Amino acid sequence: MPAIPGSISGLTTVCQGKTSVSYSVPVIANANSYRWTLPTGATGVSTTRTITVDYSLAAVSGRISVRGVNEYGEGDSTFVAVVVNALPDKAGPITGAEMVCQGEKSVVYKTASIPGATSYRWTLPEGVTGVSNADTIKVDFSRTAMTDTIRVNGVNDCGLGVDTFIVVTVKPLPVISGGIVGSNNVCVGNQAVVYKVSTATNAISYNWILPNGTMGVSNVDSIAVDFAANAVSGDIKVVAINDCGVSDTVKLAITVKPLIGSIGTITGENTVCAGSRAVVYSIPTVDNATKYIWT
Repeated sequence: MPAIPGSISGLTTVCQGKTSVSYSVPVIANANSYRWTLPTGATGVSTTRTITVDYSLAAVSGRISVRGVNEYGEGDSTFVAVVVNALPDKAGPITGAEMVCQGEKSVVYKTASIPGATSYRWTLPEGVTGVSNADTIKVDFSRTAMTDTIRVNGVNDCGLGVDTFIVVTVKPLPVISGGIVGSNNVCVGNQAVVYKVSTATNAISYNWILPNGTMGVSNVDSIAVDFAANAVSGDIKVVAINDCGVSDTVKLAITVKPLIGSIGTITGENTVCAGSRAVVYSIPTVDNATKYIWT
């Protein structure tokens, strides 16, 4: 009969999910082949003195044993005890807001304590930021964040447990894709000068902001502006609005030209002779005048 095997060599402490773990035993006298027995959840096939073992995610601690086999039967076995350390349990449901707005800050998500976990790994989609290795995380949604999933795994020395996730619907902010169209050179006193912006996506209304001395009211994508006598140059601005907030500001620089000042008294000869030449007439400088027309 085959002799009693010697000691089995190989890892005696492994993690669930570990693969390609090699075990071997010295040559067994009188053995033509070898029969290996593995713990529950461990797999491997060999008829030689070495075996490569894979530990599934459900593998449990137990014994690896081997015995020699020949034409007369099987010899006695020897074994090695293997401790299989478990991965963390599957994460439980995540609680937190399932609908948020782009730009929303400090939104809290939490999962129940995961048995076997020494820390937690949160996986956030693009445009969402936050850091935590605990069962709670506080996240910020950027102005470009999109609908996606937030996931969490338990972590220990053996690796990651099975994750769980929550689908978070991210409602978009309004977006104005173009600039303001309208005259950027106007005069004091101009009335009903129209300015318009391209229709914003996801907008419910608009808010126009005008320079000092200008007047106009609108909550749509265009506005008629009056320039009063005290109007000054500045920016016409607009933002689009929805339930989640406001878009980025779009603006157009406006130059307001002042009115011409009053003309003073003409000075010069008021009685001249026919044929007189180069008779000079003049007036005081007129505020804001760029040229003068004499008749």
